[in-house]
Amino acid sequence: MFPEHPDFEGLDINKQADVPEWWKSRRLRFERQVKDFHRTLTSDFTFGVYSVRPLFLSNNNFNPQEGLAITDPVSAIDLELICKSLMRQATVMPKQTKEGPLQKRAWLVLLMHAAGRPSENKFVDLAKFMSLPGLQTVNCPWTDKKTKKTYGMALVPDCYGCECDVFHALASYIALEDGLYRSDDQRITRSFLFPDMHGGSDNSIAKKTSKAIRDPNSQAIRLNR
Repeated sequence: MFPEHPDFEGLDINKQADVPEWWKSRRLRFERQVKDFHRTLTSDFTFGVYSVRPLFLSNNNFNPQEGLAITDPVSAIDLELICKSLMRQATVMPKQTKEGPLQKRAWLVLLMHAAGRPSENKFVDLAKFMSLPGLQTVNCPWTDKKTKKTYGMALVPDCYGCECDVFHALASYIALEDGLYRSDDQRITRSFLFPDMHGGSDNSIAKKTSKAIRDPNSQAIRLNR
């Protein structure tokens, strides 16, 4: 979203290259400095990934009209609304490894919990879950494959609703989409929460996650808050 400033008047928010003139002249120098910095760290960082967008837990000040396709940028980055849309698409899927809407919802809610921790959902291992009775929660270790470092990640319930509640998301995925079912081909990865995802590359998983975010927004599935 553009700020209310004369420099941004007449620019198309949907066009990534539609920017103020002063930014065009400074972008190249800024991009060169960023790349030089990351090159010294042997990072795989890519400058200018235009498909990346922010994702917020809830934009409470916005209440879209039920039944209309999502076209505004505020709803497109509202995790609560996306989860509601995925929940509306849910069906009972016994003994399948197909990625259903509730599994996709579980991806997004876990990623929200993992904020600030590198890596992907594919390394979430049920065998490493640990109950924390003193805190009345569960530790879901989060592993960074590049550094081999494991971060503690407490699963915290959402007291404001079930849409983004991690326990509700995981239970729904397990109960309705048979999330604990494993085929004979998944014996090696049977303890991982998302076994199909475990063998995927970072790029393929990033595409799956982005698609899970975007797909619900392209459908006329709405719920008023």
